[in-house]
Amino acid sequence: VSWAASVYRAFRAPTLNELYRSFRQANNLTDANASLTAERLTGGETGVALQGLNHRLQVRGTFFFNESVNPISSVSCQVNPIPSICPPPMANTLTFVRANLGRTSAPGFEVDWLAQLTSRFQLSGGYQFVDATIISAPGQPSLVNTWVAQVPHNVLTFQARFTNPSLVSFSVEGRLIGMQLDTNQLPMGSFFVLDAMASRNLTHGVEVFAAAENLLNEQYVATAATSLSPPQIGLPIAARFGMRFDFPSSK
Repeated sequence: VSWAASVYRAFRAPTLNELYRSFRQANNLTDANASLTAERLTGGETGVALQGLNHRLQVRGTFFFNESVNPISSVSCQVNPIPSICPPPMANTLTFVRANLGRTSAPGFEVDWLAQLTSRFQLSGGYQFVDATIISAPGQPSLVNTWVAQVPHNVLTFQARFTNPSLVSFSVEGRLIGMQLDTNQLPMGSFFVLDAMASRNLTHGVEVFAAAENLLNEQYVATAATSLSPPQIGLPIAARFGMRFDFPSSK
């Protein structure tokens, strides 16, 4: 059994894109903001890790709390207009502008585990809950006590891996993403995505592989629908194939 705890502070300066580069996607226009200030984060976490069965079973749980001051986000000029930085409205266009929100908090916990069932077969998984909430938004009171955009409360993941270099290596990964809100504060439903990958060594230093993403062809929303545009759908089923070459290093 082991226990750990940490506290930390960090900052992130606004990028050149956020300061000066505006862009348009379909009917959505996102404006830059040269007056942005740096984000600052204060946080702490504590957790316990357990190991057993000759290190074949590992379980870890962590509680954390993060608070961000002046986080940079895209704010809708239709839903939450900021007169000082929002441009005049344009026909058939949804305008967003990058702005410092004020303050957000993100308490939560995560649990992850790993089981080495045999020398070749491994199972692992994890669950995270985070309540990322806007607690202060000067000039945008309607955002207070709402979720931070595109941060789901619940995320569940798992992986199964079989490794046999002389035969085949195979892995399956799944992600269950809970409901979240987009930048318009519109709900985006939960979804499950399953990925798989297989590989085989042909000879020394040469490996072939094949992988499939979104194996069940789950249809999920990447950006919620608005009055001017339909919802944007996430990546459908996709496959890729290839070879890897590992060239020996010369000494």
